[in-house]
Amino acid sequence: MDLSAIALQIAFMLREERLGRRRLAKRVGLGEMAVRLELDRLREAGLVHLDRAGCRLSPKGVRAFRPLLDPVRKLIPVDLAELRMDEAHVAAHLAMGLDGPSAWALRDAGIRAGATGLISLTRIEDEWAFSHNGEPIRAQNPRDAEQLSSRFPNPAPGDSLLLSAGPDLAMCTSGMWTVIRTLYEKP
Repeated sequence: MDLSAIALQIAFMLREERLGRRRLAKRVGLGEMAVRLELDRLREAGLVHLDRAGCRLSPKGVRAFRPLLDPVRKLIPVDLAELRMDEAHVAAHLAMGLDGPSAWALRDAGIRAGATGLISLTRIEDEWAFSHNGEPIRAQNPRDAEQLSSRFPNPAPGDSLLLSAGPDLAMCTSGMWTVIRTLYEKP
C-alpha cells in the first residue's frame, strides 16, 4: 500500500493514543472528510481499527508503520527568528542520518507537497549544522540554534533535524511528512 503523508501523520498520532475522528482531524489540521477518507483507506488495508472509542493502529498497522515512524523522535511547531521562511514552521528530530536523497531533493519533495521551504540539519559533535555543507547554524543563526538545542535535547551525533515552512501549520506539516516518506522510497 502506498502510504500518503496524511497516513503517516495519522499513524504518528495514533501510535501514542487512541483518538476520535474529530480530534484527529483537528490535530492533523485537515477537514474531517479528508481524515475520514484516509482512515477508511487505512481500515480497508487492516492498518487501523475504528470503533466508538476512537481510532487506533491495528497490530498490522504497528508493524507497517514502525520502520517509518520509529526514527521520528519528535515533531513539533517551532518559532524561528533567523531561519524564518514563512508564517509557520515545524521541526522533526530523526534518529537517523540523511543517507538517501540530497538535502535539495528533500526540499523539492516538501515544496511539491505544499511547504514553502525545508532546511535539513545534521548533528555534528555537539551542535546542529547544515546538512549540505556542515556549517554550524550557531555561526550565523545563534538565536535559532539556541531554541533548537533547547527544544530537541540530547540528540546523538549523526541525527537529523528537518525544518519545514509553510503559510500555515497544515501545509508545512504535509511537506514534512512527505519528506519523511521520501527518505524511505526506493530509488
